[in-house]
Amino acid sequence: MDALTASPLCPAPLELQLDGIHFAAPELVVTATARQHVVACPGCGHASTRVHSRYRRTLADLPWHGLRVHLEIQVRRFFCDVSDCRRQIFTERLPKTAALYARRTARAASALEVIGLALGGRAGARLAEALGLAGAPAEILSVLSAVHAATDEGTDGHGDRARAGPRVLGVDDWAWRKGQRYGTILVDLERHHVVDLLPDRELNTLVA
Repeated sequence: MDALTASPLCPAPLELQLDGIHFAAPELVVTATARQHVVACPGCGHASTRVHSRYRRTLADLPWHGLRVHLEIQVRRFFCDVSDCRRQIFTERLPKTAALYARRTARAASALEVIGLALGGRAGARLAEALGLAGAPAEILSVLSAVHAATDEGTDGHGDRARAGPRVLGVDDWAWRKGQRYGTILVDLERHHVVDLLPDRELNTLVA
């Protein structure tokens, strides 16, 4: 099955060949393999075609008509034939599909980011559940934390770091350990990025 003819169920048609779709109650399972024939080593950049082994990577994807969707990709490990490269064996990257070590596709993470920025952790998790998009409060806050880190290292889209304080601030709390330790997240609702993560949910900490 060509991924280009079924792109709604394939997060990155140029990276993945869609192999099949089947229903495994209560979710939809999409299977795919990588399209690349030549893969660059992330250590030295040398192109490799020698396959070492294969394994299956499972990612949560966007829901389809209310059904949760899991993407199962056959991923390959390659040999690097450059003698002085520190990576003799490496796993192929699929950057348009998902980040390295991620447990959901890039587009599913983006959806959780939008929900989290609009509603916060707990309310966002309830909406995600209703939409068929898996995401516990801690997972949504983890996505927002990654956005916060990227914002700290990047720019505001105009080439300069945003210096003005937020005008519309979203506040939500979550449990580090339920019933024992809580934190607070602050979100700039106009710029759509995380302002800060606080170590507790005390009023004095928030005011400071």
